[in-house]
Amino acid sequence: MLLIVMYESGIWRVRPGQSLTFGRGQTCTIRLPAGDRGLSRSAGSLDYQDGTWWLCNTSSSSMLYLSGDRGFRVDLPPGMRTPVQQWHAKVRLQGVMDSYLLRLRLPDLDDLPTPEASRARLSARRAHPPHPPHPARVSSSSPAAGAAPR
Repeated sequence: MLLIVMYESGIWRVRPGQSLTFGRGQTCTIRLPAGDRGLSRSAGSLDYQDGTWWLCNTSSSSMLYLSGDRGFRVDLPPGMRTPVQQWHAKVRLQGVMDSYLLRLRLPDLDDLPTPEASRARLSARRAHPPHPPHPARVSSSSPAAGAAPR
């Protein structure tokens, strides 16, 4: 399952088996401003495990904030991880100089129905039930059921 990560004007495409790291450190995949000492050198990572992308807070002192389009929010303390399960999500890091935002996309989840769409389809089915089956056709050589004999 492809993960797309966007930060400023950069775009990273990460596949299962690869890991994406972010922070002030020189070895991070996404390097955040080195001058903002409120950010950890190793702030976090995104890793694929057991069919799910996981956001891991690798900092020893700073929180990560994950939010999604459907209104969920996770305040992720140091050393913890959480699954990324919505196709649009944002990871916010709070530095001393500024707030930084990584935008995440899981295009493979784009085709899955949202709970709202599922409820709308169910309501439509209830409002407009399927047509009853067509009555069985009666052969002209036998009398129709319930018809009087001639």
